[in-house]
Amino acid sequence: MFLFGVFFVFALVMMTTSMVVATVVLAWQTSKLRRANLLSCLAVVVDRELPLAGEVGPIVDALLKRSPQRARKLIGLLESGKSLSESLREVRLISDRQAVALQAAEASGNLSAALRHEADRMTRGRFLTSTGSSSPTLSVVYLFAVPCTALLIVLFLCYWIVPKYKAIFAGFGSALPQVFVILINAVDLLVNYFYLFFAIAILVSVFSFMSLSYFRNRFGFGWSNRRFASSICRAIAYAAKADRPLPELFTSDRPFSPLPPKLMARIAEQISQGKDPWDALHRRRILTGREAIACRTAQIVGNLPETLFELADVIDDNRARRRLACLEFVQPMLVVAVGLLVFFINVGFFMPLVKLLNDLS
Repeated sequence: MFLFGVFFVFALVMMTTSMVVATVVLAWQTSKLRRANLLSCLAVVVDRELPLAGEVGPIVDALLKRSPQRARKLIGLLESGKSLSESLREVRLISDRQAVALQAAEASGNLSAALRHEADRMTRGRFLTSTGSSSPTLSVVYLFAVPCTALLIVLFLCYWIVPKYKAIFAGFGSALPQVFVILINAVDLLVNYFYLFFAIAILVSVFSFMSLSYFRNRFGFGWSNRRFASSICRAIAYAAKADRPLPELFTSDRPFSPLPPKLMARIAEQISQGKDPWDALHRRRILTGREAIACRTAQIVGNLPETLFELADVIDDNRARRRLACLEFVQPMLVVAVGLLVFFINVGFFMPLVKLLNDLS
């Protein structure tokens, strides 16, 4: 009865955790839509040249009801004289990549257009990732619920079935098959040290995330520089729209302050030496060879801003599609892994029965 209670509590915890994960994902998507609405409203305020410190208050209070501290901090930053892009970035209403484009647009006088574009992009990204057979929310819940359910079933077998199997075969005095011996050893290891597996998984995940984030943001590894491509393209597009020279844009610290400083310093150094900016971006693996050629050609024919905006949208859409493709690929792989686990357990349970029947006959 005690073990049944433990099993029931564990099952309840698993179901509750799955519901919490689903709720968190849905809350994140809702927050993203609220931030998109906030950027649209701020674009209207900037377009009409209204005072930000006085007009932002009612807008923020209406759209950020669940984050009053963030709303008060944003209003305080604007009243202290900070720019809108820096204030939004400090209260984490926009990402670092969005801050790059907004700061460049703010410096070139195109802030309202940039705010509208970012709001439309956030909304379009939601509908882009919601197309297909399943949404990312359901995919994340699926990827979390299936392993939890499999673990729940395995723990049930570990607590109830395997010990009884061992007692039955010990009573008959029959030797156990090697497959069942491996299953018993795995079960004993899981039962005795299951908490260590959770602790190790959490520690490895946290360490990997922190180390990769630090080195990637600090030094700007080539394999990760590509993630800044759309932001840099939009920043250059706003500068080109205002007829601002590209060397001046890259040597200025403000537009690219959210990006890795060493990466931008290397690009600015190459451009200040008279090298082609598109070649410098290509060497740092921010742009591909074809994209660099397209930007160079667009600069020659005089439609650089439109080309860069379109290129940035294509890069973001391709990134979103790759993430969806990864989710769609992981789901069948997870089903195959669970199927192999079930196959191993079935073989481990049926082989002793077959051997026992052969011995008795």
